[in-house]
Amino acid sequence: MTPPSLLDILFSQRLLGALLLYGLLVTALEYFTARLHHAVRDVGITAWMVEHVLLPWCRVLALLIFLVLAHPVLFGLYGAPPLPDLLWAHDGRVSTLINTAFVLSLLLPLAPLLGNLKGLVLPLQAIAMSTLLFHWLALALGVNDVNYWPGGWTVLTILFLAPLMQWLAQRVSHWLGGHLNRAHNREGFEGLVYEGLLLFFQVPAVLIYTLALGRQLHGVVA
Repeated sequence: MTPPSLLDILFSQRLLGALLLYGLLVTALEYFTARLHHAVRDVGITAWMVEHVLLPWCRVLALLIFLVLAHPVLFGLYGAPPLPDLLWAHDGRVSTLINTAFVLSLLLPLAPLLGNLKGLVLPLQAIAMSTLLFHWLALALGVNDVNYWPGGWTVLTILFLAPLMQWLAQRVSHWLGGHLNRAHNREGFEGLVYEGLLLFFQVPAVLIYTLALGRQLHGVVA
């Protein structure tokens, strides 16, 4: 069977459903966290904890839910073992996923080039978590000889596509958020829309990587 294309996966019901739920979760998260941050804005350490610990941690949980729902279509597979079986096959896998993504959310914005491209944190988090999931999937299938480097052209494509998609997400969010701000006579919708839509725009860059990984297992799992 021919492996599914990027467009096949991108418009699959499973992936679109996972993206929709992620968008709703993260939009609600941004709204309630913003209200909490406003309530504790005069309490320095608490406000800092909400912005730099609670919010990134909750975003990671939302991303994990997306990956759980998008598996195994995320890798271009349809008959792979369920993700919960992989996560709970050994103790510590869930915490490893969450901690890896959380540390990336703290460190990547500090990098010289990524500091001004904070929208790249999300796809890099998703790629890192997907790599771990793929590793555990390959182990569960008894496939030990896998390559986590997708190739130079694939990496260059991701590096080109991710900033472009971030820019598009910003433009669409600015336009749509502006309309919502005027319609409701209040500010703040632009940020909510941006966070809710960001994964929709960044998922092609993530899929380019995950589908490259999944092709290595296509002979084992259809």
